[in-house]
Amino acid sequence: MIESLFIMSRESKEVLVEKHWGNITERTACTNFWDEVAKLPNIKEMPMVLTFMDLYLFHFTQGGLVLLCCCAGETPPLLVVEFMSAICAILTDYFGDTKERTIRAHFVTVYQLLEEVCDSGMPLLTSPSVLKEIVPPPTILNRLNSTIQGTKGVVVSDQLPDCLASNVPWRRSNIKYTSNDILFDITEEVDATIDNQGRLVTAGVVGTVVCICSLSGMPDITVTFTNPSILDDARLHPCVRYARFAGDKSLSFVPPDGTFTLMQYRVKSGNQCSGASSGNATLNRGGHRGMPSLPIYVKPQINFSQGSGRVNIMVGPKADLGKSVEGIVVIFQLPPDTLHTDLTANVGTVHIDVANNRAKWEVGKLPKELTPVLSGSVRYHYDEHEGSNSLEPAPIVTVDFLVEGVTISGNSVDTLSLCNENYKPYKAVKLKTKAGLFEVRP
Repeated sequence: MIESLFIMSRESKEVLVEKHWGNITERTACTNFWDEVAKLPNIKEMPMVLTFMDLYLFHFTQGGLVLLCCCAGETPPLLVVEFMSAICAILTDYFGDTKERTIRAHFVTVYQLLEEVCDSGMPLLTSPSVLKEIVPPPTILNRLNSTIQGTKGVVVSDQLPDCLASNVPWRRSNIKYTSNDILFDITEEVDATIDNQGRLVTAGVVGTVVCICSLSGMPDITVTFTNPSILDDARLHPCVRYARFAGDKSLSFVPPDGTFTLMQYRVKSGNQCSGASSGNATLNRGGHRGMPSLPIYVKPQINFSQGSGRVNIMVGPKADLGKSVEGIVVIFQLPPDTLHTDLTANVGTVHIDVANNRAKWEVGKLPKELTPVLSGSVRYHYDEHEGSNSLEPAPIVTVDFLVEGVTISGNSVDTLSLCNENYKPYKAVKLKTKAGLFEVRP
């Protein structure tokens, strides 16, 4: 059972919203949580479950927010984590982002949503389309309606949505659109660890299918994929009929209205290849079977010794996905007590975060006629009395990139069929490949 939920700012660590469904949990639980975070280099290193007195603490981070759930007794961990993930999805659907200033600006709406999503410590309503019938989004029209009626904040409906009494609780009845559209946004994230020789050590691809549905009536949809054999460890929306998916890897469902995550999947080992959305694939150049062919290479040469260091990082194209690589960002840590940096790049811009001793190279789009190179020197405080103990190891280089219009596995939506309605929907598919946890280790 979920006793309490705290929504905190990731930057200021301040509690923005707290909600209690059971016994009231003191804010000392939040203080204890941040004390544990301070012992680690990053909040991502934190264990998912902590113990505090007689409570279990679960945390979830998204955007500028940190959600902390306090549970009494034995509680299924995935239930709590999924609940916090659903709350972040609801906040994004209502307000567009999960930033601190957004929560402050819409505090009343956030609190009212927390009243509806959970009942006596058990998750109840987590579908944004259903919640919008109970708690209206903060639009100008709704605010004007509240002013006319003489009420402050949110006017909550006193009637339950019709869909709660039907066999399809995630979709309301009598939905009408002048143009019937459905959009599939497929994003694949590449997680990779590369050694200093440019060889792949570990790699994996995780995909997400987000659906934006604007269809009238009660449509029954069947979707097939161009490369269904690569789908593994799929996580499906409750609207998807699992028996059909287990049989032929197709998705048969009555969609919720609006934006929702239809499916998340992992690309099956042995099929993680690069290719265009048509499904053409090639093995990576390193010859590692079962590992994806990366769209770019990063070759860092970073040496720190006795108060000074040299930096040389080269970035270039590797596998051809048929689309240009954009949004390339290279980040690495500088030594503590850095005194001076002289880093220049022939492509993009270099930013030095003095407070956190971090260098950020924004390459942007890969040029065709020039190889991006970052080079320069670094000076930092060196204690001669400590000798070799003060030598700084080469840092881990993290890389971010984006490729629009293609997935690295070659997966895409192949066909879409609709029954139970007499119109033909407009189908659109948006493909994207981006970096997940992409690291080059010394």
